[in-house]
Amino acid sequence: MRLPLSKRPGRRLKTNRRDTMKNTLRLFRPLSLVACLTLFAATIGVANAETDFDGTWSVQIVSEDGTCPARTVAIQVQESRVHYAGFGATAEGAINDDGALRASFRHRDNIVKVKGALKGELGYGSWSSDRCGGSWTARRG
Repeated sequence: MRLPLSKRPGRRLKTNRRDTMKNTLRLFRPLSLVACLTLFAATIGVANAETDFDGTWSVQIVSEDGTCPARTVAIQVQESRVHYAGFGATAEGAINDDGALRASFRHRDNIVKVKGALKGELGYGSWSSDRCGGSWTARRG
């Protein structure tokens, strides 16, 4: 007497393997989605990671040529970009990976060009405009 196909031992084993494989794949689907989301979140974290120079810098400005007053201002660095909004002035500029800084500050029709370097917690450089020029030093914090 012959057993029906569904009752034969070899056939049942193949069906169980196939079912086991399907169930295993079903388990991995949510895990692969979680893995993809985790990888995506990690990539966003790297893209928005702080750079070595990010933070608030206290900058002392000294006039050495002309009649511009000395002052101390707070400059924000975010993702190696220079930001400032004070005394009616705005800034744009950047710091490269080595700490070299180039920026310009605009107040009405006056433009101040700044160059220098940041290293660790300190910075230094020079600045110039049509009316005066000088040097600057900076400290993070």
